[in-house]
Amino acid sequence: MSGTYNRTESDTVSLTVVAAPGVPAAPTVNADDHDSLQVTWSASPNGGRPSGYDLRYKVADGDGWTTVSDVNSPHTLDGLTPNTKYRVQVRAKNSAGTSGWSDRGKVTTQAE
Repeated sequence: MSGTYNRTESDTVSLTVVAAPGVPAAPTVNADDHDSLQVTWSASPNGGRPSGYDLRYKVADGDGWTTVSDVNSPHTLDGLTPNTKYRVQVRAKNSAGTSGWSDRGKVTTQAE
């Protein structure tokens, strides 16, 4: 018995490439109150689409950053010290990786 094989369908492979996100622009930081800040930012036009962000902040002349993970813009930071200058940065992340930290946004909380 003999036969022939005729291929009638084409095999198609779909591949989606996910790129790590680019570094977001410096956040805009506004003092909402004496102990809170409103932080907003935009995704970078370069790189892959972010699935989330990390935000970090510190007292301007202080040591060590406090990091808040998995946030979105806008984000409110509460429980801060009145009349104090803060620095804030954000970074984007997705399944392909994490961007570097943005330039710093700067603001002083309101006096009580």
